[in-house]
Amino acid sequence: MRGTPSMSTKPQLRYLLASAFICLVHSYPIAALEYTIEFVGPLDSLHKKNIDILPFSKKSKDIADILIIETSNNSATVKNIDGDHEESSRYINFFNHTTTGWELKQRVALTNAMGLIDIVRTPSGDKLAGYQNDSIFFLDRQTLEFKEELKMPSIFAGDHGGTSLLVDLFKDINGDQLDDILIPHFNGWQIALQTQKGFSDTQIVGPTTTMRFQKSARYVAYSAEQVYLVDEDHDGLDDIAFWDNGFFAVYRQNAQGEFATSAVPLNTTLDNMLSNYSKMLVEKDNDTETEPTRLVEEIIDIDADGIDDLVVKKIKSEGIFGWESEYEIYLGSSDENNYLQFAKTPSSVIHSDGFQFNHDREDITGDGKQEFIITSAEISLGAIIKALLTRRVSINVSIYKINNGIFQKKPNTQRTISAKLNFGSGAISMPAVLTADVTGDGRKDLLVQKGKDTLMIFQGTEGPQMFDKKSVEVTMDLPNTGNGFTVADLNHDGRDEVIVQTESNNQAKIAVISFSH
Repeated sequence: MRGTPSMSTKPQLRYLLASAFICLVHSYPIAALEYTIEFVGPLDSLHKKNIDILPFSKKSKDIADILIIETSNNSATVKNIDGDHEESSRYINFFNHTTTGWELKQRVALTNAMGLIDIVRTPSGDKLAGYQNDSIFFLDRQTLEFKEELKMPSIFAGDHGGTSLLVDLFKDINGDQLDDILIPHFNGWQIALQTQKGFSDTQIVGPTTTMRFQKSARYVAYSAEQVYLVDEDHDGLDDIAFWDNGFFAVYRQNAQGEFATSAVPLNTTLDNMLSNYSKMLVEKDNDTETEPTRLVEEIIDIDADGIDDLVVKKIKSEGIFGWESEYEIYLGSSDENNYLQFAKTPSSVIHSDGFQFNHDREDITGDGKQEFIITSAEISLGAIIKALLTRRVSINVSIYKINNGIFQKKPNTQRTISAKLNFGSGAISMPAVLTADVTGDGRKDLLVQKGKDTLMIFQGTEGPQMFDKKSVEVTMDLPNTGNGFTVADLNHDGRDEVIVQTESNNQAKIAVISFSH
């Protein structure tokens, strides 16, 4: 076995026994629900650390885990006073929910070479995966050691500087509820399908990576083409596609999990379209003030008819007050040979005035159809004057629902929230806008942050408005922005929990909000 990471396991028991654990629990009524706030501890080890939170599932209602990765702010490595011993600057903490609260069960040191972290679904449940030395490693929870699972060289080479990069290395490509590996290589994209006995042989498809350097060959950047999953031949298996200026180059998957070595074209009526935002940034000849920029946003079944659809984002700017962005929906259908084709013109256009911060797309109502959640701010002279006076910006949260294959021009529901503007840096502290099924009825509820201490919950309802007009409120210390929130059904009871990461007096605080009748 090559490059097995060394793990320091002996100090772990001493750490667990010496850790002072405190879990504070508060219960409150919330309309027809009750919510409980539990604080995860111990917190002393998380002081002055960068923290990443991952829900960790064991597919059991009796078991709920949270995985916390802590990274030192000071440096990639920490040496003792003699300078001859290097300690890890990163640790993985496994917190398990018990009858007394969230308890630290395991603490594992990460080597600085372990640069990429992800969670993978396997036949025996979820596992923590890492990538280093051109190999995929799985963490053995019994021995607390990373064991090499698969050799797979990629573009992720070199020193990662001790950072913990959370990346999406695993996707279920063949629909068997097991995650497969999809990782970029210099010669294309590498694929390894997972079976009950492990991973299949590696395949490589698609175009090679793009290399860029400026002024000196010492500073080189590599970027892989954006990969899309699409069922082009309607056999129930995802094929792999890449945008190629006017059409998608599709590598079909067969029943044995093998991908074609040559691509077939999936034609569209769109030219001069980019495949991702990074290409938009490096296109020197691109000018959105004279010609709109189009980006392939995603391929997804929007209307739940079993056929993939194409979502395109169009951006146009005519000066500072003329910024516009919109989404074009090209519905998919079957041609005379039962292959996928996209409509020649958009069936719907979701338009957003002003600057668009972000968007989410998910099934809110539980009917399988996708809704769009768009967060944007109007850019006008009046809005700028108001921002100068109040140091705040009005943000519109608009939600669009598809009906009979069409999105209406106006949103089905809209909320206006206030965001703080930092004139020194120009940054906007965007409040959290989340969707979570906190009631367990199969419908998503809308969660909107109000200030530093209030989370408003608009419960999902039937009808075109989708949410109650009135909200119920959870009061607690909240992060300054929406980056400190994670939504997951930790105990698989059908209700989502909300994990909140905040800070008080330079002390990290992590809380879990649970809901029940």
